[in-house]
Amino acid sequence: MTLNTSLAYYHWGAAESTGNLYNGVDIRGEVILLNRNVKIQGEDIESWGAQIVTSDTIEADMTMRYGSMVLDNVEIFNSS
Repeated sequence: MTLNTSLAYYHWGAAESTGNLYNGVDIRGEVILLNRNVKIQGEDIESWGAQIVTSDTIEADMTMRYGSMVLDNVEIFNSS
């Protein structure tokens, strides 16, 4: 990913669901683009492209965070 400017906001999810604040919608870590679609394009280096990974993690206080990814209107090329 190449960013033209730095990110304006913190993009890690909250520890608790945000559903009760947003009419039942949990928006932890959600990034919304309103002006255009997204294209993820991997470089072709020795026939290997990009990899998109979503993982779980355990915080220092032993809180388990489960990763999930929902992509909508995203083009993925030369990637897995």
